[in-house]
Amino acid sequence: MKRRLLSLFLVLSLALSLVLIPASADDGAPQPKQASTVQAVYLGVQDYGTVTSKEKSSFTHRFSVDGSVQEYQVSDADDYALQNRLAEGYVYDITVTDGVVTQVQEAQATAQGEITAADSNSITVDGKEIALDGASVYRITSQAGGSQVDSAQASELTVGETVKVYGDTNPTIYLTFVAEDYEAPISGQPGLRTLKNFLATALEPAGTALYVYGGSWDWQDVGSSLQSTTIGIPQTWIDFFQSQDANYTYKNSADPAHSYYPHKSWNQYYFAGVDCSAYVAWVTYNVMNTESGGEGYVMSSTKMAQTFAQTYNYGTWTQEISSSKDFKPGDIFSMNGHVWICLGVCDDGSMVIAHSTPSDSKTGQPGGGIQLSGVGESENCQAVALAQTYMTRYFPQWSQRYDAAFKSYDS
Repeated sequence: MKRRLLSLFLVLSLALSLVLIPASADDGAPQPKQASTVQAVYLGVQDYGTVTSKEKSSFTHRFSVDGSVQEYQVSDADDYALQNRLAEGYVYDITVTDGVVTQVQEAQATAQGEITAADSNSITVDGKEIALDGASVYRITSQAGGSQVDSAQASELTVGETVKVYGDTNPTIYLTFVAEDYEAPISGQPGLRTLKNFLATALEPAGTALYVYGGSWDWQDVGSSLQSTTIGIPQTWIDFFQSQDANYTYKNSADPAHSYYPHKSWNQYYFAGVDCSAYVAWVTYNVMNTESGGEGYVMSSTKMAQTFAQTYNYGTWTQEISSSKDFKPGDIFSMNGHVWICLGVCDDGSMVIAHSTPSDSKTGQPGGGIQLSGVGESENCQAVALAQTYMTRYFPQWSQRYDAAFKSYDS
């Protein structure tokens, strides 16, 4: 009997051990994925200027988390949806799962803007007093080729500096550029499908959006971005314009790795500005819609007018143009490599147009953006004078950097 009881005891012990001993990591069983949500500043693509679009699904993206640079891949699900939300130098709440960013949401600041009062204990921003006890302070430097985050001292939080503050207690404070509020002097009404509203909408972002080749196309360079389907002027256009000056250049051929010009067929700086076709697409979207995020109109400039007429039934397409007198206000003109909107023809036959184009600044830099220009026989034509008058009157910050551009009919 003792021998039998002993045998039963050994059997039970063995059975219990099989139940209680956890499976090891090497037994082939699937392991749960580890996910965490952190606040991070997006810094850009690792090795920008070297990597090509062929590897864009597996790019290493750089983020600053608590002042430390972290490297993650970004999920390319839903046709690069997350990449199309990320803008260098902005702060996000991101979810990271096994080294891959799987969710992105722009972080909501507790306060942002200019510091209006400061002492060793607190700062005042946007009318809110921010206690500095336990605060972490960093400085964001946004630049072509990758943004940068560096540790900063509380003593740098002085009156006149601009900051973004996150958290009510033990806040994280970023010394960074914050644009002033902007209200366009001329605005359209979303969804109002009239010629007058089309022209007013076309003027709304003039003088406050810079030219970026591929700007406001999507990140992967095939269609519409969130910016081109935004009702009203996208904040990223305003931010970028106000953060630059007359020395802005849309292309740095001598150093492509530190240029806003798209490198190797994707648009890293899609969010910053707008090219010619994305501008006309934005205008059209704002006239035809009342909510952001719908199907956009970004496409090749060359085929834009014909597509609007024949696919969308938005007008009549023709190639029969005998002179400038054939143009009417609101006409969209597509040509190889450019598209623009006619605002009207002057008595001397010159034409005022609205477009996004890389014109030279007063310091000789090819920057430009959304503006009125004159097309005619000479720079002394009536259209150039009108464009200069209206840009100076309504868009003084722009006019400090740029004179009205002249284009000949031949060009």
